[in-house]
Amino acid sequence: MSIPEKVEIEFITLECGHSVVADIGVGVCGECGKLCCRECLQLIDDKLLCPECFKKFIRDKNVEDSR
Repeated sequence: MSIPEKVEIEFITLECGHSVVADIGVGVCGECGKLCCRECLQLIDDKLLCPECFKKFIRDKNVEDSR
């Protein structure tokens, strides 16, 4: 019986605060360029938005709709 090779998995902590395996589940906000996990990003008009930019998008849209 052979001993399996040691496998190292690299985790990174993203600007959204979540830790993910490097290069898997990482996206970039189309507005500010912040690295976020897939859980935090929202797809709006074919653009990924981080939570902060998504909130700004909603605020701006609500202002626009109220005119």
